[in-house]
Amino acid sequence: MNSKRVVWGMVLAIALGMGFPALSSAQEPRADEFYRFGVALQQEGLLEEAIAQYRQALRLNPQLAQVYVNLGVALMDLGDRQGAIAAYRQALQIDPGLGEAYFNWGNVLIRQNQIDGAIEKYQRAVEVQPNYDKAYYNLANALALVEEFEGAIAAWNQAIRVNPEFAPAYANLGVVLHQQDRIPQALASLEKAYRLFQQQGNRGQAERIEGYLQQLRS
Repeated sequence: MNSKRVVWGMVLAIALGMGFPALSSAQEPRADEFYRFGVALQQEGLLEEAIAQYRQALRLNPQLAQVYVNLGVALMDLGDRQGAIAAYRQALQIDPGLGEAYFNWGNVLIRQNQIDGAIEKYQRAVEVQPNYDKAYYNLANALALVEEFEGAIAAWNQAIRVNPEFAPAYANLGVVLHQQDRIPQALASLEKAYRLFQQQGNRGQAERIEGYLQQLRS
């Protein structure tokens, strides 16, 4: 099996509604208003308008690291990869412990097929935020792409430890365990993924897993 066909789909979550930095000056409440309006616009898919609001917030308070993260996601969604990376870099200069910045930076690198660079960013994300389930998941997917399967298995298990209802992590884990001829473990993981997808109303993925299980059992 080609390792690049292993993963079921990478989570590319955007960092919206993650909380706001503390406000301390007279100008900051207004910056916060621009930020909140930008979040609402971004959630509606109005990216250029959201970017304008984020830039207004940053003009008033250039120390709002989370604004840079959301700005980076919006820029990436518009195809400005270098602008997105610059925003994440700026966020990390302000707050080196901001896992969302590393995570989303890794997502940019994945889209550029810079797998090793993405792995490094996801690793940094889970170092600074050890309970970041999506970062473990994307780390595992990236490791699988370069055939570092034991590392991928460990990272999917970490994602599941943090979020026991993370159905895609069980699914990808099961596929790789099957590829490694660890059939009982593969079956257990895939069966768990199937149940979770059903419970979560994702019938398409549940049917896909069911078909995989039928082939595995035959």
